Amino acid sequence: MVALMFIDGAHIEFMTKRNPHKNRDHAITVNLAEFREWCMQETGLESIETSYYYNALPFTNKGGYAKMYTKRLAFFQAVKSRGFKLRLGMARHQKCPSPDCDYVDFQQKQVDMQMGLDIARALWMRDDVTDILMVTGDADFVPVVQAAVDSRKNLYLMYGDNTSAYLKDNTRIFRKRFTREILEQLPGTVTR
Repeated sequence: MVALMFIDGAHIEFMTKRNPHKNRDHAITVNLAEFREWCMQETGLESIETSYYYNALPFTNKGGYAKMYTKRLAFFQAVKSRGFKLRLGMARHQKCPSPDCDYVDFQQKQVDMQMGLDIARALWMRDDVTDILMVTGDADFVPVVQAAVDSRKNLYLMYGDNTSAYLKDNTRIFRKRFTREILEQLPGTVTR
């Protein structure tokens, strides 16, 4: 019996950012090892062979992005040091289309596809895998969720506030919602 965990890092980040519209006056940094333990308790899994973490670095380490790039790189090294396999895609800079807006955002590229492919490989290339634990809220994963159900593997979906209704409504699997409050109570969570 082998369990694998796949974490969509952007989904966790959304839950941890400061957001005054959701009464979040501060950001937090979650101890992913403790989050993995919480997920195991909630699902009843005794162990997880491999935990994968998917995200992207900022598109450049130059200019005003150097500090952000360095901080994210340090965070990703900490993720690896806690036993997670790190899978990085690319990020693309996206500026607000309005000329009077100074909002800048990054869009991840290749991250969801990499996670979906890794899950598909686990489903069809590893007979020893019995359990797949996904942490995401992205509707892009509905096809891989349906493939996991078809494969007769046990699938566990952990999701937060910003989860697509399409993903929740189109899966007949174990589902568990986690909240910002749960993340804040995990040991090792730091307020920023």
